[in-house]
Amino acid sequence: MIKTLAAAAVFLCACMSPLMAEPTADQTVDKEIQEEISSDLKSGNEPIDKSAVSPTAADTSDESEEPLPELVVELGIPKESQKKSPVVAKTVNEKTPVKKTTTATAKKESPPNSRSAALAREALAHRGARYIWGETGRGGFDCSGFTQYLYAKRGIKLPHSAKMQYGLGKAVSKKDLQEGDLVFFNTRGPLTHVGMYIGDGKFIHAANPRRGVTVDLLDSPYYAKRYEGARRYTD
Repeated sequence: MIKTLAAAAVFLCACMSPLMAEPTADQTVDKEIQEEISSDLKSGNEPIDKSAVSPTAADTSDESEEPLPELVVELGIPKESQKKSPVVAKTVNEKTPVKKTTTATAKKESPPNSRSAALAREALAHRGARYIWGETGRGGFDCSGFTQYLYAKRGIKLPHSAKMQYGLGKAVSKKDLQEGDLVFFNTRGPLTHVGMYIGDGKFIHAANPRRGVTVDLLDSPYYAKRYEGARRYTD
């Protein structure tokens, strides 16, 4: 009986010895941590929790972040556009050649003297007056009576006849007309109508009973076709 109990005790010790001899992984780690803590305490250093500083994938990465592309904007122009050939601006003092053009010279009228301008103003003052055959101002005018009246106001006597007025004075070309010159037309025959030039291609005359004293254009179709010439009676 005693031999049997002794054998059982030996068997149990043999089975339990490996378990007691080999520490577990957790026991090994704990032992190492305890040893390092004891070492740190002896050296005066603060113990470190190594479980909190374990490396991660992000910390061990050797790849550097690719830098953002450089964006250069100068005067509102992208960098890519600045690579093109520069445009040289012209300086303020640089003179640009101007192409000369030739134009037709405008027709200029001879400058009127004071007497001629006064005749034109006097004539325009009677615009709208009645046309009366044979009259020279007593309630109305006919064409030669109107021009006779105007020149008489300036001390120049003219006959009461378009044809006779044409025979006096100095001949004037159409391009050299000035205010106060008399212009003649062939309306009902040769030299049957007269008026006074007032500038800007216009003349004033006692036209007919329907229109009275009025203003017309020398270049109007009717009068341009019947124009005969002009005369000047002042210096």
